[in-house]
Amino acid sequence: MQVKIDVYNDELEKVHSVNIDVDKYTSETKWYSQDADVTISGANKLATIGEYATLDDAVKYVEERYDTIVKSIITEGSISKIVTSRLFQDDCYMFENFGYEYPLYYYEYNSETKELASFENVYEAAWKNTYHDTGRSDKGYTYSYPQRLDDVDNDNHRCFITQTLFNDDEKYEYIQCNYALQTDEVKDEANHMKQVYNSYIVKGFSIKSEDGKVLSTVDLPTDNYDTFDFELLSLNSKKFLLVDASNYSGGSATSILYQIDPVSESIKQVGTPVKVKVDPTITSRNQPVNVTLDNVSDKARRVVVTDAAGRTVYSNSISAGQKSISIDSSRLGNGMNVVTVEGDKGKSENIKIFVK
Repeated sequence: MQVKIDVYNDELEKVHSVNIDVDKYTSETKWYSQDADVTISGANKLATIGEYATLDDAVKYVEERYDTIVKSIITEGSISKIVTSRLFQDDCYMFENFGYEYPLYYYEYNSETKELASFENVYEAAWKNTYHDTGRSDKGYTYSYPQRLDDVDNDNHRCFITQTLFNDDEKYEYIQCNYALQTDEVKDEANHMKQVYNSYIVKGFSIKSEDGKVLSTVDLPTDNYDTFDFELLSLNSKKFLLVDASNYSGGSATSILYQIDPVSESIKQVGTPVKVKVDPTITSRNQPVNVTLDNVSDKARRVVVTDAAGRTVYSNSISAGQKSISIDSSRLGNGMNVVTVEGDKGKSENIKIFVK
């Protein structure tokens, strides 16, 4: 798909329409349940409900009192087992794994004592090494315009359009994000479940001309980045593109500087990327949060933490010659906080952390 963007030229006093290629990627999280052989190992009596003259009276009471429908009645001698069909999730054994297949509760009527009582089934599961699709899934979308977007029409997203930055022709260029599919699997051993994430990670970006020609393609370092942003720098008449790539889930961020060469229509990496690591990204109050840079600088670098409301809750510096600092999480706000590291060139890296 394409998005048309109108660019106004002040000198020519005219509008030029640029068509931007927008690739849409579908990410999905699916839930799987571990297979098992389930058997009933017994039953526990929960309570005596009351005495009723006949089985029909007992059935009528169950249906009216508990707003349910009797599914089946199994009679052996003087005992009639009454099973209802209208169940809630909490009425079933390991609903997340087996759905409504194994109801927990039922009723027994004793024709001799006229007593109606409630019971709970006791199940045992022999777990296997196989999983089945529960049918539960969540889908999301990623747009390459020019970074990860949840809504391509959101006015808050920026698109970088230039005309003479990456070459000297009259056509307009823009930066497009490149993604790759990544599959991750997380097992929940306690609940016999697993989640499979099919998501798209940032692999790099391309400089594209409005006619569709790719002027240059850049692959980012091997880390799996959730998103990245750009900043244009001008130093001593030379143009640079500063790329900030972040991995919120892994708590890391990287700044990479590229020099732009419009003559060769290329950009080249300058120096070694600087990474920031925050650990842990999910923490309890009073647990220290460690911020570590992967290199030592001869200048101090500032660390600032803001809460979800944008208030500064922590501020300190990593001294020259040092590469790490520890934050007392008791000073942070509950919920989401953002750790910002301002480099020696004034650039910020933002990493989300959560305080429980």
